Amino acid sequence: MPWPRRIALGLLVALPVLLAAALWFGPRLTDWNTHRDRLAILAAGRLGQPVMLTGPVKLALLPQPMLEADGVIIGELQGGGPEGGLSIQARALRLRLDLGALLRLQLEPREVVLVGAEIRLPWPPTSGQPFRPPPWLTGLRGRIEDSRIIIGNVPLEDVTAELAAGSATDALRIDGRFRWRNLDATFNTVLGRPGWDDAAPLDLTVAAAKASFSASGVLLPEGGFEGTIQGGGSDLAALVPGPGGAFRLRGALSASADLLTASDLTLDLGGS
Repeated sequence: MPWPRRIALGLLVALPVLLAAALWFGPRLTDWNTHRDRLAILAAGRLGQPVMLTGPVKLALLPQPMLEADGVIIGELQGGGPEGGLSIQARALRLRLDLGALLRLQLEPREVVLVGAEIRLPWPPTSGQPFRPPPWLTGLRGRIEDSRIIIGNVPLEDVTAELAAGSATDALRIDGRFRWRNLDATFNTVLGRPGWDDAAPLDLTVAAAKASFSASGVLLPEGGFEGTIQGGGSDLAALVPGPGGAFRLRGALSASADLLTASDLTLDLGGS
């Protein structure tokens, strides 16, 4: 084989390798910190909350386009968010980017991931912000990993969850798991859009220690929850101090800032 043909064949074989190496190492060797403020504005537009980035910023194209920023503050930390709303500190924020848009030199996130977040939610909950499904979930997915959620003064540890809302009128779905008082639990939540009376429908199911509980009702605009609760399991003693054995319960549930009330409660122990 003539040398020119060998050289051409060698270049043809090496070209994909060189291109992959450039895509892998190029973004990692580029200083993206100069774009930190622009990225914070982009993230704020997607999250619907003020965003501050305090750590390094990295971009990777392989195996998938991903923008990652460390040291993330979302919302207002002093006293929670505005009017006691949402506040988040996270170890990292990851934005999975649309490849086609990136080739057009545009940044269009397709997935938002918060890693190592501490999320503070007010108690009692209301049907307004921050419990309205956020605009950034329309058309993309959200996820939190290795995080901590504090609802009022109740901490939930090791939280991993996925959030999704198909359109501006769809309910917000949140599915995941957490740890509370040495109990590992899974949960499924559907939060509807507020209606004409500004009350938002809420369905919540929590499962732990071979038991499950479901609450269905509404978040009230003035704060609090009203609805029904039902549940059951194979061993009540695994959840609370008391007699063991199978159990079932059902009744009405009301929650406010200072009081959690269960009325018309029926508890069956061991089928009795």
